[in-house]
Amino acid sequence: MFFFFNNALLSDELLCTKNLIAASNIKNFAINASNSKSLSDCKYYVLNYKRLFAYSFNEINLCTCITEENFKIRSIMAKAEKSENLGLCKYYTSQFLSNLNSIVNKITICKKN
Repeated sequence: MFFFFNNALLSDELLCTKNLIAASNIKNFAINASNSKSLSDCKYYVLNYKRLFAYSFNEINLCTCITEENFKIRSIMAKAEKSENLGLCKYYTSQFLSNLNSIVNKITICKKN
């Protein structure tokens, strides 16, 4: 029983670490979207961070410190992807970055305890 419980804890640590590493890569795409000079470039980076986020933060790969219900971020990504002008794309990307930072903070605070 101890061995199983210990492996479960190790597995969760690994998922949390993977989520933090993925968040770093996702953030890079979002920063590129924020610095875009055209709507098509912004949407390109939005599509990239949306795909990476969907893969990295799905229910199979999710650290137990966060729950998928906490993700208002998915609707923000959809709005960014459907933006009709560069200003809106950058605005929703900024909102996305803020929410991503919140997720990272939840993981790091949870793992300190």
